[in-house]
This record gives sequence, C-alpha cells and structure tokens, in this order.
Amino acid sequence: YAYAKRDLRGGEQLDGIGGYTCYGLIENARGPAPNRGLPVCLADGALLQRRVSRDEKILLEDVELSRSGDAWRLYDLASGHGEAVPE
Repeated sequence: YAYAKRDLRGGEQLDGIGGYTCYGLIENARGPAPNRGLPVCLADGALLQRRVSRDEKILLEDVELSRSGDAWRLYDLASGHGEAVPE
C-alpha cells in the first residue's frame, strides 16, 4: 500500500512509485480489510482529499483517482470486484 513520504495536504497530487509524495510497503491483505489501503501502483496522479501525516497509510477513500486503465482493471479483478474481459 501507499504511505506518505512527508506530511501531505488535501488537494495534493500523488506522484507514485519513485516520486516525492509516497512509498509502498507490503502488507498482508487476507480477509476483509476495513481500512483499504491505496495500492502504490494506483497512486500516480491520484488527488489527495484529506491531510495525511508522514508515514501514514493512504487509504482508497482518501483519494480521487481514475478508475480506468490497465492498473485499475487488474486491481479490480484481483480484489474480486471486476470481471475478466477477453481482449
């Protein structure tokens, strides 16, 4: 999941892997997750909706992001929400 590299403010755009706003950590995601973290692969371009402190996990509900593209489609499929669509 994505974690804040520094104190971030609402309205700030995340820059994803290798950027200045967030970093990724591996976490066990089995079972229901009440605090669904933002997968770091989806962070690039996401718009933060609230203040997030340094080293705090960024949640999916904390950001506005595009729900299109290959990364989102694969995440949605892996999380059991989407359907495999033949190309």
